[in-house]
Amino acid sequence: MFSLNYMINTKLSSLHQRIFWLVTGSVAVVAVLLSAFFFVTVYTALHNHISENSHLILSYLSNNVALSLEQENYSMIVNLFDGVSKTGDLVNVWLLDQSKYVLISTDETATGLLFPLDIAKHAGFASLTLENQYTIAILSNDAVVDQVSRLLLLGIVIALAVLFTLLPYWIHRLTHSLTNPIHQASRAAVQMAYGNFDIHLTSSQIREIDTLVDSLANMSAQLKDLTNHLEQKVDERTIQLAQANQEISLLNSRLKTENIRMSAELDVTRRLQMMLLPSEDELKRISDLDIAGFMEPASEVGGDYYDVLCHNGRIKIGIGDVTGHGLESSVLMLMVQTAVYTLLTNEERNPIRFLNALNRTIYHNVQRMNSDKNLTLALLDYEDGYLWLSGQHEEILIVREDGNIELIDTMDLGFPIGLEQEISHYIDQAHLKLETGDVVVLYTDGITEAENTAHEHYGLNRLINAVKRSHQLDAHAIRQAVIHDLHRYIGQQKVYDDITLLVLKQR
Repeated sequence: MFSLNYMINTKLSSLHQRIFWLVTGSVAVVAVLLSAFFFVTVYTALHNHISENSHLILSYLSNNVALSLEQENYSMIVNLFDGVSKTGDLVNVWLLDQSKYVLISTDETATGLLFPLDIAKHAGFASLTLENQYTIAILSNDAVVDQVSRLLLLGIVIALAVLFTLLPYWIHRLTHSLTNPIHQASRAAVQMAYGNFDIHLTSSQIREIDTLVDSLANMSAQLKDLTNHLEQKVDERTIQLAQANQEISLLNSRLKTENIRMSAELDVTRRLQMMLLPSEDELKRISDLDIAGFMEPASEVGGDYYDVLCHNGRIKIGIGDVTGHGLESSVLMLMVQTAVYTLLTNEERNPIRFLNALNRTIYHNVQRMNSDKNLTLALLDYEDGYLWLSGQHEEILIVREDGNIELIDTMDLGFPIGLEQEISHYIDQAHLKLETGDVVVLYTDGITEAENTAHEHYGLNRLINAVKRSHQLDAHAIRQAVIHDLHRYIGQQKVYDDITLLVLKQR
């Protein structure tokens, strides 16, 4: 509080000083300028008076001197000059010939001499050249002007001294009347800042400051009412928050119990999902193919699907990607696995009927679940070195034994499962022959769309290069090489989608 008051007092003192020096300086400048103007005006007027008087004398002399010169009456000119010098307050009068020599002068010592040019520079000097080129010159007595000027200057100095003596007192009274109400208003603002709204302010005779004082008084009253109302509201809100906190605690306890239950259910679902994936022993029993699979859910349970089924010598390979991930996506994936196995064991061989029947089952279940889930699904049938492909999914990657790359686009081989009830007219089939050492790679978009810390996708080209570098190895080594390259690329970036990879290599 002390420091804030001190700061305000310092600022107000500075304002007081600034107003004081501003007004003092302004008045001083105006006073000096007016004094100078008055002095110059009076001085100029005196000189103009002398100049006019000199011209009148010259005009008077010119007529008489011209006549006397014609009559060669020089004594008359001398008498005329003597009379004028006595009555016209002149210092000297000269009559000069054409060569500027003095013919007649009130100063007898100058007669016959060349007229001194420095006299012409005198302030009281005036001359008039006659028609016969004779010149009359006079020198007025300007001592009076100098004396009056000195007295005038002395008077101005005395007046300024008196003014500057009394000026600080007048200005101090003026600045005090201006800054004192502001000082009171500042102190009132400080008191309001510390919660004291019972303030008393004295009105000012200055309209603007009086408006400020009234505004502060109104603001103080409003703040007092607002503070009282706010304190009441705070008390009410504190009680409400205490009640809400109690309810939240009860709800958290319930949620904790529910989360434990849901976590257990999700764990069971995840275990069931992983249990339904083909085991290493199952894959090893397929003599013609070296197979390695990998699945890494983005959450506790994923929506990716892959399976390798063998029934009566037929090998059915599937890979799919349910939209989203979590419990609902995982349930849909389990439905697909069950439907594929059921159709396979029922000896359904036609790819169009196979996929269409599977789609109707999934579509019916999705509608009953009131869900918008669907999935891409590619099914491959393998027999004696041949692969038959149907269904829409990511491109199938084939790396031949000699390193050549082939990509099979599945866009025209099917339609998303569970999106429409009837998809038979969308289904088609493609086939290819595998030679020893050929590698087939199936994957979901969780691999190609995985991002690094710069939010750049891993991409299909990096997947192709990773497989190509390791295609001479066995399926497990190829799988490990791809997953290692993928994790090295994404680094510490969070994985947002399930990652699924299935590697097939012709023995």
